[in-house]
Amino acid sequence: MIKFVQQPNLPENCSGLIICGRYYDIFKNKLEMLGIRAFLMPDSRDLPREISYHADLSVFHAGDNMLFAAKDFAGTDFFEIITSAGFEVTFFENEQSFEYPGDAAGNVCLFGKFSILNSCTADKAIKKYLDSIEAVRIDVKQGYTKCNVCVVDDHSIITNDRMIAEKAETAGIDALLSDPSYIKLEGFSHGFIGGCAFKTASDKLCFTGILDTFPDEERNRILEFLDKKGIEPVFLTDRPLFDIGGAVPVLER
Repeated sequence: MIKFVQQPNLPENCSGLIICGRYYDIFKNKLEMLGIRAFLMPDSRDLPREISYHADLSVFHAGDNMLFAAKDFAGTDFFEIITSAGFEVTFFENEQSFEYPGDAAGNVCLFGKFSILNSCTADKAIKKYLDSIEAVRIDVKQGYTKCNVCVVDDHSIITNDRMIAEKAETAGIDALLSDPSYIKLEGFSHGFIGGCAFKTASDKLCFTGILDTFPDEERNRILEFLDKKGIEPVFLTDRPLFDIGGAVPVLER
């Protein structure tokens, strides 16, 4: 029987996730060793090539079998695969676009009772859903919210955005502010922590690469924060940490 992740971004023991197709071969063996099925998300035709493969821009998991997704995926093989797997898909109210904020409509972070978002850029369909479940809204100016947030547990995050960190702390979330300068993203000066890390179990956080390019103090701050939370880091490659637009855990064992 199919079992869906109940709490967005907080799988207990992930058996399936949505991840970009562009870089999947790099992670394939490791994810298969972890027993994780991959739903390969195609590049969005409505976004610039540099970020068109970012799952955190085009897919929002609302919990259980509910997904919100970019309209561009309607009628695609990807849409057929995820609906055949039992997911109910609601499309964003607006088309994605090459220009900000139209590229960031799905970039909302929901975990536990909290939602972190920019209400001015988040898609209306997602905001209506957040209202329906009475999620605690943490409204910020950063439109690329999920890009800038790595969920650690239901009350803990790592973020690259100072305002997110401050507002999260005010809401009762333990937030570690980290420098994004050491995260690679092709076509940009740097990437973001939410795009290169995702939970695969209640006690495991996967990273796309290693933290060896980080200064010792910065690397140790992250590892000590995870250790304090009882979270084991899992490094999927031996490359420097790089941003793929994250991954969306959707199935459980």
